[in-house]
Amino acid sequence: MKTLASAIALLSFMSISAFAESKPKILVVVSGSEFVSTKEGGKHPTGYFLPELAGPVAALLKAGYEITYANPNGAAAVMDRISDDPRWFEDEEEYRAAKHLVESQSGLKTPKRLSSLTDHDLARFSGILVPGGHAPMEDLANDQDMGRVLRHFHSLSKPTALICHGPVALLSAKSLDRAWVYQDYRMTGFSTTEEKQEEQAGVFGGQLLFYLEDELLKAGGKVVVSKPWTSNVIRDRELITGQNPMSEKAFTALLLEALTAYRLADGSIHGGAMSRRNRCLSEAKLQARIFSAKENNLPVSTIRVLEWFFVEEVDGVLYYGIRLDTYENVNIGLRKNDCVLAHEPNYVTDGF
Repeated sequence: MKTLASAIALLSFMSISAFAESKPKILVVVSGSEFVSTKEGGKHPTGYFLPELAGPVAALLKAGYEITYANPNGAAAVMDRISDDPRWFEDEEEYRAAKHLVESQSGLKTPKRLSSLTDHDLARFSGILVPGGHAPMEDLANDQDMGRVLRHFHSLSKPTALICHGPVALLSAKSLDRAWVYQDYRMTGFSTTEEKQEEQAGVFGGQLLFYLEDELLKAGGKVVVSKPWTSNVIRDRELITGQNPMSEKAFTALLLEALTAYRLADGSIHGGAMSRRNRCLSEAKLQARIFSAKENNLPVSTIRVLEWFFVEEVDGVLYYGIRLDTYENVNIGLRKNDCVLAHEPNYVTDGF
């Protein structure tokens, strides 16, 4: 009977890069729409809301995270011109810093398409952020790939943060053949009262097609809103939601706290050989589940690890044998320095 070591000896290894501790990564989903539709047939210009994007991103960059931007169509993200105003910030300096930040983010001009992100790509992110602005109501609520991405983060309990109109993206995770993954979660978002106040002020030149708060309630969320235009942030399990622009500071603080807790739990914080080895083991288990899910056309969340073995280290690559409840044995090779796949996973058909 072949051993795992003899099986992996047949594989071609990727070249090993020089040592570099990889930065933790965050996926930021921005709308690809420049307008929001009204019942009267109008198209009100909109985009991302400056403080709801710049605030969290600035804090994430300062904390050492690497940002990847994405949206459904790969179109450049635009700013909601209403948000381009110092009144949404503590002072003029904070406003100028926010403007400078978004102008420096080249990824906002060339975001990745959500459809291009595979399970392997998504596995590299520690969390996901969806800022507001009315634009997400146009393209994120019903996008299938948005739903696939959110279900992936949900299945692994990774911090999932959405603010103001960003929570409309949660509706994309609904499915005809299974319960909504956020059923009975406590959450918040831009309230119907706040929306109607803007309509009455003539902001949109008409009435919006739907109200976020109402739709989240219909979907099965436990929506909790505060007084209009006051800070309100709610965390329930991996889900973090903020009601409006006034919630940004508390929202960002809660996101950073959740990310730190998640990375402590999966062993990616605190350097050293032992923590890196633990992190690689955690990654090996995840990659085995992702590989089996693809091969069997199953959700990643339904696959469980039964046993795992550290086999050996060869040329800077750590090899693990992972036995799954799908009765499959998967060989995983990860580069020791950054716990990134050194080659595609493969089945070991005759056991370890």
